[in-house]
Amino acid sequence: MATALESRLGDDIEQALKDVDAAFLALYGPDMATWSRGVRGEYLETLKGRRTGDREARPLYPRKSSASRRRRHAQQLGWRISQIAPSAATILITPIWMDGTGSSVRHYLARALDADGQIIKFAAGGSQRIASLLQAVYPGANWDHPLTWNAAAHTLTDRISRKQVT
Repeated sequence: MATALESRLGDDIEQALKDVDAAFLALYGPDMATWSRGVRGEYLETLKGRRTGDREARPLYPRKSSASRRRRHAQQLGWRISQIAPSAATILITPIWMDGTGSSVRHYLARALDADGQIIKFAAGGSQRIASLLQAVYPGANWDHPLTWNAAAHTLTDRISRKQVT
């Protein structure tokens, strides 16, 4: 037995999909074949997120751990990040979509900045390690959006809505 969607909810989802289409068409042009694979992947991932009502409020692969484990991760986060990116004052994390095998896969690009705003370079794999550490501490964050972690305040902020993530 199928459950009918409320017509208002369906209309809201339809309008959101139209808005995404309009934004991508205005920015990248009407021919999807000329778009890069990353842009196509981002477009399809955004559409998938808009089709389900609560999908954007949850990460794609939520980290499940006990409260004590999350507290321990939170306490050790500054030290662990300093092992990857010494003297980092701010970490910028951006989701990117890569298409190396024929299907789009989401990865995270992390950029570490010191107190003066200079880029701190870290070893290969550092972006994924930093993203994994932050996902463990902030499992409720919306990982579809770019995020900023501040080392002094130990806070994660959504760069689009400018709201602090708890």
